[in-house]
Amino acid sequence: MHNIGMWLSFYPEFHFYAVKERIGNEIEGRKLLQNLDISVPEILWHDDRKRTICMEMVGGKNFLEYCKSVDSNLIHDFSRKIGGTVENVHNAGYALVDCRSENFIISEDKLYALDLEFFSKNGTKFQKKCDFATFYGSILSLNPEIYKTVIMGFNEGYPHELTKRDMMMIAGFSSLYPISLKENLDETKNRAFNLFNLLKNII
Repeated sequence: MHNIGMWLSFYPEFHFYAVKERIGNEIEGRKLLQNLDISVPEILWHDDRKRTICMEMVGGKNFLEYCKSVDSNLIHDFSRKIGGTVENVHNAGYALVDCRSENFIISEDKLYALDLEFFSKNGTKFQKKCDFATFYGSILSLNPEIYKTVIMGFNEGYPHELTKRDMMMIAGFSSLYPISLKENLDETKNRAFNLFNLLKNII
């Protein structure tokens, strides 16, 4: 949460939501995503006065961890599903904004989206770009071959081309993202290598 908040604070287009607004985004976002047949954990109860929210516990692995432990064909399939999910969200006029790979859970071969505190039902062009930046930035630490598999699958689910601004947003997010993570040396090397390959066309 802190890394994305730090990164977004550099952009004048971003409005940082108060806690009550973030709870509202979680509630409304889930209803709207369910209408798009996107699976989300159920909200069990919430208390606006105490600014708390209780959600269903979904077992399984987040997508980043999933990519480190399964066959590349499964990684490709779920990457494509994530890309298709993001495309559906955008086509409906929404944006997740915080579209990190950790915010997708694989549970019993089913994909769940969660952490909708920054969800926007009036997704601006900037907010939709945030979805690309946060997803790409969150997977840069993967082994380069796995990274390519994820990108290929995501692009099949949501065909798109990154602009130079998109790539610079990814680089900016990637520079702050590891601050709150405990990446090992190999993951740090992977992040640098994958980011360089992504940016080499504009350097």
